[in-house]
Amino acid sequence: MEISALYPSRADFDRIGDLLQQEDAQAGRYDDERIMRRCTGELFWCRVRGRSLTPDQPFRAGIWSFADISDDRPMVSLTPRERDVAILTCRGLSAKEIGVELDLSYRTVETHRANLLKKFAARKLPELVAKLTGMPL
Repeated sequence: MEISALYPSRADFDRIGDLLQQEDAQAGRYDDERIMRRCTGELFWCRVRGRSLTPDQPFRAGIWSFADISDDRPMVSLTPRERDVAILTCRGLSAKEIGVELDLSYRTVETHRANLLKKFAARKLPELVAKLTGMPL
């Protein structure tokens, strides 16, 4: 099985590959939380952490861990952009900061956040973050 089959889509696989090319990941450490696909095809939330053993060639050798965190997260269908906005929101970035990071207007970010609020039945941003991170309300 090709590793790309463990991602929700080829676009998600390519997007993560692009992220791994950024400076932070090139420093030798990487972590995020994302939706992955089990061998059965079922989607689930996964915490991913990785460390390169060869920082001069970060993809040559490394140690990766994948932890199933789906018990703490509701499985809601999100677009790739909604996932990006959700992750950056949970990291505490403002709509303007997310806009800069994703090359979007802050109004577009606010639209994505409004969609997330609806999908997760959250009334305000702190409630959304709690639901996204699995924190008790």
